[in-house]
Amino acid sequence: MANERLTMTMAEVAKELCVSRPTAYKIVRQKGFPAAIHISENRIVVYRPKFIEWLESKIGNVECTP
Repeated sequence: MANERLTMTMAEVAKELCVSRPTAYKIVRQKGFPAAIHISENRIVVYRPKFIEWLESKIGNVECTP
């Protein structure tokens, strides 16, 4: 993780969760999602360490198939 950025785009979040971008936006807006950072009215990024922590607390070993 040393070379990874501290934030993720919504496209990256969607890919990590194996969902569409609109679904990723819905998830990020849910109460309890800790990692959303509203950069502007039209831009949301996610703080990677908190996202990983949240993800590990919510799901087990789920693989994304392309």
